[in-house]
Amino acid sequence: MPPDMLHTQALFARGLLAKSLSKDMLGGLLSRPDRIAVHRNNNMMSLIGVLEAHFPVTRRIVGDEFFQWLAREFIGQHRPSSPVLMTYGAELPAFIARFAPAEELPYLADVAQLEFAWISAYHSAEHDATELAVLNGMTLESLMAAQLVLHPSLRLLGSSYPVASIWQAHQPGHAPDEIAAWAPEQIMILRPAGDVVVSRIEPDAMAFLSALQDGRSVATAGSQALVASPTFDLGPTLMQLLASGAIVKIIEPSEDLITRCEAGA
Repeated sequence: MPPDMLHTQALFARGLLAKSLSKDMLGGLLSRPDRIAVHRNNNMMSLIGVLEAHFPVTRRIVGDEFFQWLAREFIGQHRPSSPVLMTYGAELPAFIARFAPAEELPYLADVAQLEFAWISAYHSAEHDATELAVLNGMTLESLMAAQLVLHPSLRLLGSSYPVASIWQAHQPGHAPDEIAAWAPEQIMILRPAGDVVVSRIEPDAMAFLSALQDGRSVATAGSQALVASPTFDLGPTLMQLLASGAIVKIIEPSEDLITRCEAGA
């Protein structure tokens, strides 16, 4: 590509990304700021459209006018780093948490985080789930020392607010006043088949899954779940996770690891 064309493209990109335009900024090759204004507006509206598609509940909560203002401020500080826009907006929840005009809605950042987790789960890799029958040939000692590989789409979110209930109440066919209790919620987002499923889970299940995500054994993950809730019951929890498609593989341990697990090492 000729050097002049590369220079022109660099100036054009600079003009698209700038908050304001000047002839000095654009140089002689792009000396008419008004000529680039149409492209700048189209670029901005396209990115706002991406954010509206990724965060429909956030948009519905604050309204179109506020959301467009929020989006413009966000875009001014966070331009896409990739031409693949399905991941654009990952930083929006953290941006909302710092956005002073949204401080009257302290749960809004967590709602946006749930929405982006939904997007991330939707675009995650496909994987077949493990069947319940896989447990039939395992001893208890082997199971406790095993590692459970979770579905690639699985995302976890803990919030001080009922964000799953808020998200559900703002889905089509629901009313925003359908929230039964204003209490913290732990959430699992999962796409075992074609649809993304948002589920509220108990604190002990959250602790168990978090430990499994970190590569801990079933025994260690169970111990962490018991810290969260002394009434944690491993059996039903495992059955629910297998039935939901959350577990895709069970890595059975070596005999040495089983021996150490039985000894409490």
